[in-house]
Amino acid sequence: MRPNIVDEVDFTFWFIMGISIILLLFITIVMLYFLYKYNRKRHPVPENIEGNTTLEVLWTVIPVILVMIMFF
Repeated sequence: MRPNIVDEVDFTFWFIMGISIILLLFITIVMLYFLYKYNRKRHPVPENIEGNTTLEVLWTVIPVILVMIMFF
């Protein structure tokens, strides 16, 4: 065994923990923003919602890259 395996495990743990906390905060803030912006009292009739291919590709590719980095 390598003598610095403990340091590598610690780094991996803190790296995954840091990414998880950042994502948790980001998703919570975005969720609260959309809850406020699209409140049913403010907009009783839904607007025409169209897809955004670039956004959909990004929110698929970025998590895949993060998971691959964590797995490595």
